[in-house]
Amino acid sequence: MSKVRVLIPGSFDPPTKAHEAIWIEAAKTFDVVIAIGRNAAKSNPLFHMAARRTLIERILYDNAIAATVVEYDDLIDQCAKREGAEIIVRGVRGSEDLAGETAFKDYMERRKGPTVYYLLAPAALRACSSTFVRGLLGFEGADEELEFLLPKSVFRCLKDGANDLRADFLRLWKQMRAEGDGAAVFEDLLLRYGEERRAYHTMAHVKYNLARLDELYRAMPENGTAMHDWQAVRFAMYFHDAVMFCPHEENKSAALATQTALAAKLPASQVVRIGQIIEAATVNAPWKHVDADLHLDADLSILGADEEVFDKYEADVREEWKKHSNADYRAGRLAVLETIMKRPHIYTTPEARSMWEVAAWSNLRRSMAKLGGKES
Repeated sequence: MSKVRVLIPGSFDPPTKAHEAIWIEAAKTFDVVIAIGRNAAKSNPLFHMAARRTLIERILYDNAIAATVVEYDDLIDQCAKREGAEIIVRGVRGSEDLAGETAFKDYMERRKGPTVYYLLAPAALRACSSTFVRGLLGFEGADEELEFLLPKSVFRCLKDGANDLRADFLRLWKQMRAEGDGAAVFEDLLLRYGEERRAYHTMAHVKYNLARLDELYRAMPENGTAMHDWQAVRFAMYFHDAVMFCPHEENKSAALATQTALAAKLPASQVVRIGQIIEAATVNAPWKHVDADLHLDADLSILGADEEVFDKYEADVREEWKKHSNADYRAGRLAVLETIMKRPHIYTTPEARSMWEVAAWSNLRRSMAKLGGKES
């Protein structure tokens, strides 16, 4: 016997654990359609529609929920009719929602729309709403509460995609005179770097590297900074690990960056340079341009971090490859470290050597010792 089809509408900006709980409960009985609507009262969305859809689909996947996700910008009953839904399911948090929900039910009855059913959110999540979550953003110490209220993938996107990083990317987009929707491009990157498997190569890694680029810029003499296309380097940094856990991932990240740059109508020479910078971001790649040196030095700056930060980096990298046995991981990691340590210098620019070289050699020797490898 086929299940009754129901529509669960909302703006879901962002999706919360209360939403997740409602979807799980509804899917036990119904054939669920989650409908993402545009809320005219929210003129400044936290996530664009495409990002919300991707996040919802990831939550459904993580919970093994069979549901359809659609978008709508018309009336809810029209969307329900289009999707063949006989019932509209509304999640309620408590008595404070009843007045508004009663008005909604009356409205549906007047329009001879679908029957309205209500599902109550779990008691611990009764205060959880997208509006409440948005109100917490930006407050120091709010991470613990946000982590409790949000699915892991959503929390990761919000935590790693801090407002200052979003603002930095949009500022760069404007400075480069890029055409198109820079906010949508950033959200796509946020979702890519927020993949479940990632532990180190997240948007926080991009943010760390950008800060190191700023340190290099400040350390260089004025005539040294003029040698580089800093905008291209920063643009490349946002994309350099966007595609991971697949063969030739640097090339695929470079392809994504160049496709984005082409669509944004950046100058052809800059598009080519962005791709070359990313493709050269491997420790054994031939140098193609001074900007590639600068980019790689910032990307390897973590090797010269304080011991505590370096050890956290190594633990996070191991977490990303936890599906590999200790023996396989050890062999692969040793190969990477030995390649780095065979170079006469870890860093190419004199400024990076001055800031990080000594600490990097010390950290690498400690790492080799832990792995049981031969130090260079």
